[in-house]
Amino acid sequence: MPNNVSMLDTPSLLVYPDIVSHNITTAMQMVSNDASRLRPHIKTHKTKEVIQLCQARGVQSFKAATMSEMELLCECRVSDALLAMQPSGAKFKKLMELRERFPKTKISCLVDDAGFCIHLADYLKYSSGQLDVFIDVNAGMNRTGINIDHVEDLAVYINGLEGLHLRGLHVYDGHLYMPDLEERTIKAELIYSRIKTITDHLAKKGITMERPIMGGSPTFPIYAGKNDVICSPGTFVFWDAGYAESFPEQAFSPAVYILGSVVSRPAEDRLCLDIGHKAVAAENPLHRRMVFPHHPTLKVVGQSEEHLVVEHSREDQLNIGDYVLACPIHVCPTIALHEVLYIMEDGDITGAKWKVVARKR
Repeated sequence: MPNNVSMLDTPSLLVYPDIVSHNITTAMQMVSNDASRLRPHIKTHKTKEVIQLCQARGVQSFKAATMSEMELLCECRVSDALLAMQPSGAKFKKLMELRERFPKTKISCLVDDAGFCIHLADYLKYSSGQLDVFIDVNAGMNRTGINIDHVEDLAVYINGLEGLHLRGLHVYDGHLYMPDLEERTIKAELIYSRIKTITDHLAKKGITMERPIMGGSPTFPIYAGKNDVICSPGTFVFWDAGYAESFPEQAFSPAVYILGSVVSRPAEDRLCLDIGHKAVAAENPLHRRMVFPHHPTLKVVGQSEEHLVVEHSREDQLNIGDYVLACPIHVCPTIALHEVLYIMEDGDITGAKWKVVARKR
């Protein structure tokens, strides 16, 4: 618990920059300190400061999920920014504006549909020149992307379009989150083998591409050992209680905690904290939303917009006004609920803060 905890209203989000730096160092070590093999996703943190910490380690290629995140990357003057989305409508218009405003940042996006590629190419060849694209490959997650069986055909097709420049393949395997590392590895290796076969076939047809961008945080340790793959984890910078439990083989540590306080004692064995839906990601069941590192017996039994009801044991007696630290199970959507993260150093809240700039849509 921070020594000067009373300086903040609750609920507030605390961040430990030394742990963030440790996590970035760990990720770099996993790719043998080759910064060119990392393209971190910024959807987790959405902050200028974390981007700058990565840049200080030589990382210059990043990935984003929203146009606000893309704009933040451009404002940080990164060398290479990839929108991990197929941009239509207002997204495409904003992407073109960013390209014009930030010509020193190489901007690219994902595509997975031949018809949409025709639409992009027709627009671009008469207006803004070529657009760099990566083919979004559906390797089994069935969320976005072209079926892996049809990747070669789409690559050949894009290669013949005047307005698009095919940089490579993007393969997100978010369905591979099983805790068993051996099972995860076997399934990831099968995807890697398919992708390698595809790129080899395309090379024989004269279509050469950059190294494929593969995986997220769960499969990061698997692809980190392959020099012909660009790794794209995101959660590693902040980590969370969910990943710490599921993937203990990865040496990252949670760097973000929610500071809450006891606001009521409605029953002898119950407390009410001010950590409601608006303070922590609430997409999981009640018991899978946060853990309490200093009060492990607290059991969540109810939550609403502003309130969190917990049962407690005699070992975890707390009074109205007492403070509680909670580590989110899923940190990414939790960050988006807060405007700022308050800096923790040497056990104290410093008063400095990181603004969650790209939480806006």
